[in-house]
Order: sequence, then structure tokens, then C-alpha cells
Amino acid sequence: MGLGLPRRRVEPPALLSLAQAGDEGARNQLIDDFTPFILKVASQAAGRYLNLGQDEEISVALLAFNEAISAYNEKKGPFWPLLVR
Repeated sequence: MGLGLPRRRVEPPALLSLAQAGDEGARNQLIDDFTPFILKVASQAAGRYLNLGQDEEISVALLAFNEAISAYNEKKGPFWPLLVR
């Protein structure tokens, strides 16, 4: 059980850098923070509403987001605009 201390808020660009450096907590926070966005994009791609915990497309989308975190190269441009293509 936690001590009830507030969780320090880290902005997404900093989380991305931390996640790429191997910080699993930062990676998990990025995925958690962007899960609603990931669900929306996956639902749009599938052409139907997807249910978390029921539809395999969501697992595929979450894996793709996780891989994008690892593969991102800052020299090729910003990460965030790539997500909405």
C-alpha cells in the first residue's frame, strides 16, 4: 500500500526520453496516459467500437504504441504528430 504521497507529474516529452532510456515506470505512464487516444485510433481503424479487455485490436494497438516508443528517433521529427496520421 502506498504512503498517500502525490504522484509527481511528468510531461509526455520527458516521459518519452525516460522510457527510451529504460525507465519502465515512464513507459507504463506514457501508455496509461495515452490509452484513451490509442483506443480511439484503434476503434477508428477497425470501423467499430472496441472494448478494452475484449477486443484483440486494442492489444495490437497498445503493442504498436509501445514499439513506437522504442523505435522513435528524435532526429526524424517530433513523436506526437506521428501518432495522429
